Amino acid sequence: MKEPITTFGAQDELNACLAYWQEKLFLQHWLVIAVMVDAGEIDGNSGRTVAQWGGSTALIRLNREYHEHGKPHTKCPVELTLVHELLHLRLGKESENEALVEQMAKSFLMVKYQIPLTWFRKDM
Repeated sequence: MKEPITTFGAQDELNACLAYWQEKLFLQHWLVIAVMVDAGEIDGNSGRTVAQWGGSTALIRLNREYHEHGKPHTKCPVELTLVHELLHLRLGKESENEALVEQMAKSFLMVKYQIPLTWFRKDM
């Protein structure tokens, strides 16, 4: 069974995943650059996006340490964080409901990989 990407082996793999999700989320008109960074660069968060809304450009920084170690009871593949950050672009500046954005990101991965919600629990 294929599963969500837990870590990107190279920038090319990250770029391919980014292009896939930009198409699925109708964000092809955005110039998005995504990179893996150390935790200190984004205050320990799983990911952080800086967007220029008028120019439709964004920089997504993904925390490599967060995705290598994750949360105690929850799987957090880097692909989930990438989709989460892209959803902020898709939903606009007012997408501050983090719980809803996270649920939507999980839903997209559940459909792509045909996995149940319980897949995201580490004890499953």
